[in-house]
Amino acid sequence: MTELKPQDIRVLHIVDKLVPASGVASVIMNLVEYSDCKQDVVAYSDIDPSMKERVEKRGGRVYKVTDIRADFGKSFKCDISAVYEQTKYSVVHGHLLNSAYIYMKEAKKRGVPVRVIHSHSANTANSMLKRIRNDALKTGIPRWANVFIAGSEKAAQRALGNRSVHIVRNGIDTERFKYNNEIRTAVRNELGIKDKDICIGSVARFSPEKNHQFMFKVLENTPDAVGVFAGVSGMPDAVNVPRNVKFIGMYDDISRLYQAFDVFVLPSLFEGFPVVAVEAQCAGLPCLISDSITEEVDFSGNVTFLPIDDPNVWAAKILEATKRKRTDGSEIAAKAGMDIRVTSRIIEKLWRLGE
Repeated sequence: MTELKPQDIRVLHIVDKLVPASGVASVIMNLVEYSDCKQDVVAYSDIDPSMKERVEKRGGRVYKVTDIRADFGKSFKCDISAVYEQTKYSVVHGHLLNSAYIYMKEAKKRGVPVRVIHSHSANTANSMLKRIRNDALKTGIPRWANVFIAGSEKAAQRALGNRSVHIVRNGIDTERFKYNNEIRTAVRNELGIKDKDICIGSVARFSPEKNHQFMFKVLENTPDAVGVFAGVSGMPDAVNVPRNVKFIGMYDDISRLYQAFDVFVLPSLFEGFPVVAVEAQCAGLPCLISDSITEEVDFSGNVTFLPIDDPNVWAAKILEATKRKRTDGSEIAAKAGMDIRVTSRIIEKLWRLGE
């Protein structure tokens, strides 16, 4: 295959939703903004207007297609076909495994030379029935895709099996997330958090696998702390939410928000290679995360892995973590290869060569 220059490559990302609360969407947006390749995005669910605008400013387009769950995916297939007919793509980069049998099969039929499947999660669904369904739907992926990427070894093994997979970390702009005490003070004032308060931060959409209910129990055991939950729209439908919890919805600039935290928490039931944990370490935060998440995410030594069976243990560890002196983690993140300028070049090479 002839090697192409970045500006000669047109990439189509396929994802369920393009919103700030989605870690996968964050990965796509980082690639859009730090690669010279032209990139379009297809989404069948929510599309955030500001993210759409950012794609368009980089010369890309964003397409809203019919939800794959409607009419057994027939309309989704028609919409995808229409997008392929409109533009000749060098690369289709799929971030959804369970619908690849439609969009990737169609890409191969239309002669798209580089067909990428990117596994972001170590689990394929949040229920047994959905896992069985999704595992069945992804069995044909090796026949249609020819490049396989995963964010971690665990995500590669569980989602893609034993085939050859390129492990590429979810990179971030390390300069943007570096610790800044002035921003910390400004954001805490904005949120009404006193300097003496312990601020426990979470950045995640409200869905069962993110395990917010467990964090509510932890916060019941830390009454002198404030829990700040970002990445959701308003108050969730949850019981027994402690009074020391703040729901702030879709925060405009997440890089600023990390500065206000004292501890970052991620008690998820499963993840792939969570970009939020990379961002938090870059900002110098001690991170308490579920022991179901891959240990590959700890590049700073500032991560504690805990089982999600005892809120008292988490409460004690939070208090212990706040006694550490906070320092900037951006240089450590960059040296560990977590900078988007590095990871985007790795993916660009795969787009150019397809190998």
